[in-house]
Amino acid sequence: MTYHLATLGDYKYLTYALCMYESVLQSTKEDFKIHYLAMDEDSEKKLRELNLDYVIVYSLSDFAEDEDFLELKERNKKNEGHSPFHWMMSSFFTHYMINKVELPEVFYVDADICFYGGFESISNCVENYS
Repeated sequence: MTYHLATLGDYKYLTYALCMYESVLQSTKEDFKIHYLAMDEDSEKKLRELNLDYVIVYSLSDFAEDEDFLELKERNKKNEGHSPFHWMMSSFFTHYMINKVELPEVFYVDADICFYGGFESISNCVENYS
């Protein structure tokens, strides 16, 4: 089984995300993919340059035609700052991974989380829940 993690961040969170990636590499033998939504061009460019095994990079432009994304973008015009948009995008991105990419299950993880063990125990805890 491949475990799919979804996370997102901009350039200022990239070091956290890279630490999370390293923690997963060091703590698990299980197969995994990290689906990373780069929230700005700098983080997208850097992640593509790094070309990390097990990381799939997405950019906001990947969703330019998605109706749900366009609605979130429109709603964000009423908010100041980036935080509300980032919060909205975390649930949008997870939903997108399940429904559009058709992954069987996805764990959303904030980019500043580190792992100290495998995914099986987490998966068992949420086995029958969304």
